This record gives sequence, structure tokens and C-alpha cells, in this order.
Amino acid sequence: MRNNFQKEILSDKKTYLLSFPFLNRYGYLNCGMILKNKGDPQRTLLELLTKDQKQRSGYPKLVIPKQRHTRKVLPISSEDDLKLLEKSCFDGFLTKLKNVYLCIQVADCIPLFGIAPEKKMVGLLHVGWRGLVSGILTEFLSKVKKEFKVAPQDLMLIMGPHIRGCCYEVSCGVAALFDRDTLICDKKRIKVNLEKALLKKLRIAGVKEKNIFISGECTFCHPEFYFSFRREKDKFKRMLAFIGMN
Repeated sequence: MRNNFQKEILSDKKTYLLSFPFLNRYGYLNCGMILKNKGDPQRTLLELLTKDQKQRSGYPKLVIPKQRHTRKVLPISSEDDLKLLEKSCFDGFLTKLKNVYLCIQVADCIPLFGIAPEKKMVGLLHVGWRGLVSGILTEFLSKVKKEFKVAPQDLMLIMGPHIRGCCYEVSCGVAALFDRDTLICDKKRIKVNLEKALLKKLRIAGVKEKNIFISGECTFCHPEFYFSFRREKDKFKRMLAFIGMN
């Protein structure tokens, strides 16, 4: 695994933008997270995308779902598929459409970015303990293969900032759902290493280790950069993760 991330501060927007500079070699890719926006993160993202594209390919479309920690993943093959967002909740997407930006909101869960450079496909998952246990990764990999003929070994996967094992305290009931080697026992507390649990599933599924990238930063430990539901107990403070092709 490799850590390869860069923070940029957009002072005019009072916004932190987390970017992935190693993806620059794939010119058609844009992905990152808008952090700690003091205004409207959706509007800020649209402004950034529009400014970057200079209206070359029309107005960007943001795909923002109702999230419920499910295993439901929506393949988007045409704009008609976007109508399904009004009828159901989703915690993952994949698409080959250009100028359609997949978005999720996170404040401790893992934003998992998926990219198949050869097939020009991108995906994005909202991975918390519920989604991981219920099988969202399996659902994602199944639909990637079925819809776009992409095998796990051809995927590049990136874990954005999330709450890490140092801070992710869970109940005994939740801990029982995870393998023992992903748990950290500290006196009377039990913590889960969600990143390690996800990594195990990725390896078993056949994703190449060299294609897995990890932020390495804990949302709970860094209030200067990240919102954390566990730290702030504020369900309205969320970060907007996004990925798309222009």
C-alpha cells in the first residue's frame, strides 16, 4: 500500500481540498474530498468543476444519494439511471459516463474510490462497519464485473481519510462481527481497525496490493482538517467526497 495524498487550501472558499496527485497521469480523472467548507459544499464543488472544465463539456452533474449504511450499489450507464436516486437509498456507485460526478458524504466512514484506468470507469463507496459487514464491497465488485467487465486485479482503490483503529471504539456486539486480528483491546475498551478489515476483504477478492492506496490520516485525530461524527456528535457536519471523469 502507498500513501500519496496532498492537501490544498482554497483560501477564497475557506475550504480544504484533499487531492490525489498520483492520478494526474490519468488526465481524464478527477477525485478528492471537499473538507470543512463553511458554505455549501455542493455549490463549491460545482464551482471548482465548472472553473476547471471551462464549460467544455457542459454543466457537471453531481450524483448525491440518500445514504443509509446499506450494501446497495447503483451502476449508472445512462442519465435515466439517476432517476433511481429519488426512489431508493444507495451507498455506492459506478459509472463510465463523463461529466457525471459521484458524491458521498462522510464524517468517519471510509470513502473508497475505485478506478479502472483501462476501462475508463470510476466508482465510489461509503464504507462504515454496517456496510462492510453487510457486503457492500462484494456487491460493488460483482457489479463492476457484471456491468463493465472489470476484474478485481484491474482496479485501483483508494481509501480516503477515516476514523482509524486508534479511535474507533465499538460495542461488544459490533466487535463480534469482525475478525479478532482487526480488533484492538485497550483496558475496558474495544476498538476496530476498519481499514484492516477492508484490506483483508480486498486481498481475498483479488485486488492487487500495489493498487491499494491509503490516506493514513484519522478523522477523529485531526479536527483542524476533518469533521468527525464520533468527536463532534453533529450529524450535519459532513465532508463531500467525489470522483468523476471530465
